[in-house]
Amino acid sequence: MEVRKISYDELVADEEEVSILKLDIQGAEMGVLGSSREGLGKTKSILMEVTFTSHYESDAGFPELHQLMASKGVGLYRLSPPYHRGARIPYADALYIREDILHDLFPDREA
Repeated sequence: MEVRKISYDELVADEEEVSILKLDIQGAEMGVLGSSREGLGKTKSILMEVTFTSHYESDAGFPELHQLMASKGVGLYRLSPPYHRGARIPYADALYIREDILHDLFPDREA
């Protein structure tokens, strides 16, 4: 089956602002978020699954995704309680918010 793909920037090109982006793309977050230039700049918040143990081919773990988000000017606001199977914690949901919004919400917070 052939599937047409577009970038996040293309998807939101005609939008002035995006309140929330919910990603559930089975380990492809680095590709989508890493290639975004204008799209993430107009997105207020991103909710996505972050992995602590790899379970998709070529997926990025939490440290890599977190570093990418910081480089895009988006800060971690909350993590859900992690899902766990036995002793290992494979993933949680992460809510990231643009740094300018976080600063306005919490002007006295430490970096």
